[in-house]
Amino acid sequence: MTDQNEHFAQADAWDHLSSTANFCEEDYAVTQYIAEFINTLSNISYGKLFKRFVKRLGI
Repeated sequence: MTDQNEHFAQADAWDHLSSTANFCEEDYAVTQYIAEFINTLSNISYGKLFKRFVKRLGI
């Protein structure tokens, strides 16, 4: 973990770190409010695709 990440982890924006395993990317590398930034972006894109799909079906 880099010094910047340790600072964010100690800032305690949400709560204490609850996992000892990091699989994909470092936590809080971009901002102290988002633990896994790329994961968040991909989830937002899935949400937008779902919204477009629902709108197209007229649900």
